[in-house]
Amino acid sequence: MAGLVQLKTFNDFAEAQIAKSALEAHDIPVFLFDENLGGNWVPGAAFAGFRLMVPEDCLEVAVRVLEPAPEPLDWPNYVGNRRIVWATHPCS
Repeated sequence: MAGLVQLKTFNDFAEAQIAKSALEAHDIPVFLFDENLGGNWVPGAAFAGFRLMVPEDCLEVAVRVLEPAPEPLDWPNYVGNRRIVWATHPCS
């Protein structure tokens, strides 16, 4: 597995978990750094957010999975506002 790179940073713990679940559903290895804070950080304290990390060789596919759907939605390629990536990728 290649080194980890930061895919996205979230200030909201729930949003970070949803994004992590979407990537896991596509069999992309994903790690949520700073999740032990669980959103219970002290206001005014230095906080860089919850960092979603993926292997470098999975970054391109991970970005495609999390990008919002364009309007109008093109069923069956989208569910809700999330793109379904049908192609196989090197992360599987």
